[in-house]
Amino acid sequence: AATAADSPITQTERTEIIPNGDEIFVTWENRLEYAEGLLQFRLHEFDTQIAALARGIESVVPIDFLALFTGQELRDLICGRPDVDVQLLKEKTVFLGSLKPEDFHIQNFWEVLEEFSQEERRLFLQFVWGRSRLPPNKVAFGRDVFKLQDSQGYGQPQEVIDRLLPSSSTCFFVLQLPRYSTKKVLKERLGYAIRNCKSIDADVTRESMRNRELAWDTDSDDDDEKN
Repeated sequence: AATAADSPITQTERTEIIPNGDEIFVTWENRLEYAEGLLQFRLHEFDTQIAALARGIESVVPIDFLALFTGQELRDLICGRPDVDVQLLKEKTVFLGSLKPEDFHIQNFWEVLEEFSQEERRLFLQFVWGRSRLPPNKVAFGRDVFKLQDSQGYGQPQEVIDRLLPSSSTCFFVLQLPRYSTKKVLKERLGYAIRNCKSIDADVTRESMRNRELAWDTDSDDDDEKN
């Protein structure tokens, strides 16, 4: 019969795509009429739902303005770009306390981020900001800036600092970064943190405070090297 397939919404309703289609068999002679009718049905079967979405969007932004953007541009403006741009992040970074851009461990930090894969960079953003994408450009950051800060281990012996893990405050987009002695140590500690410390919205809980005191188990490292 000249009816459309089941509705993807109800899985039960069938619609006639030509008048009296339920009583007309598709033949070679009427195949084009059927194909055109099916095409139009599929193109418009979600018109009611799309109209509801459009009304919702129009309540926030003049919908005619959306025609100024391509689909990809609109996606990037709303969701951010899927690829994490380290240079963009660097341009939207401020340094708290006594930190300076030229500090040895800060230079190592940017080099490590550049070496990270896109998936690792997204994990890093999730660790420091609770989201996996950056805004598409500097303007879209608004008032948000990435902040780098010394960790609570600042001033301790170097062997103690090298055992600490970095910590973050996702609500404030802050990374507390220990002053590691080498890039290798920094990459290991940061890589461990972004893969294993995934709790967000818990910056001031007792558990979070304990996590900030976590240190790298150098004894285990020594045992592994011996084995």
